[in-house]
Amino acid sequence: MNRRMDTFLEKKDFPTASQIVARVEKLVSLPKAIQRILQEIDSQKATVTSIAETIATDPPLAARILRLSNSGFYARGEKANNIGTAISRLGLKEIRNIATTTIMATMTTKSQNQAILQELYKYSVMSAATTNVVLRYAKAANQQDKEIPFYTSALLHDLGLFLLHRFEPKMIEHCMAIARQEKQQLIDVELNEFGFHHGKLGAMAIQRWRLTECESNVCEWHHTPNSGPQRYSIPIYVVHFADYLMRYVVPSDDIKLMVSTLAPETFDVLAIDPDQITEILHDARHEIKKAQELMAAIQS
Repeated sequence: MNRRMDTFLEKKDFPTASQIVARVEKLVSLPKAIQRILQEIDSQKATVTSIAETIATDPPLAARILRLSNSGFYARGEKANNIGTAISRLGLKEIRNIATTTIMATMTTKSQNQAILQELYKYSVMSAATTNVVLRYAKAANQQDKEIPFYTSALLHDLGLFLLHRFEPKMIEHCMAIARQEKQQLIDVELNEFGFHHGKLGAMAIQRWRLTECESNVCEWHHTPNSGPQRYSIPIYVVHFADYLMRYVVPSDDIKLMVSTLAPETFDVLAIDPDQITEILHDARHEIKKAQELMAAIQS
């Protein structure tokens, strides 16, 4: 069957990754308060007072953090009535997670593809929750720096798909149609049709937003972990494995096209016992349910 159906586009019609990122920068800017929070936490100079002052400049984010700190997941004793108490209760890492989740949530609004973007957002949260579970089983991860942003790296790993669905929907629909018809992996189709894949696109956006090198590298290499830089090998393989497990957590034909097959060396790199897969999946489903409840609290 000739794949060049009328709905397909010619390669000359596609913008480059740089052109898409430039358009994103022009149309979507991170809230300044969130940028400052992320940069301050990542600089390791943050204090509860300095973060509280920054969060106070973004009332919706401040209200969200207060609600979450007083939710059943975190509330301990007296109610938190101020941002400082909420930050102390949640911890800076959780504040960073909330801020990054807010970035992804903003991607789902004011778009013709809002329904698809919301599903991608939910998928990203589930992948991040599954990453937390993988970390408990991956002995190799125990030797990693405690400051490595595993959760947010997983949350952002499919940022490129968000950008394509929001800003270039015809491009991604074109590739999905080919992938479905020819039973190919989506990134292979993207490389053939665009000359880049959504992981590279997302990594470029993360760099422009001045987020961490870890998040950028995980985004770019999670489909092909053995090609990524050694420095970020463990977080890349952790997210790669968590992403692979989503085939079983959210079984669908499209998920199988989006998620690469598992790199054969993954179990050895992460020091995970293959016989624990069933147990990992069980724990992942429990963690996902908890994450979804937290997501509802954040968005409420």
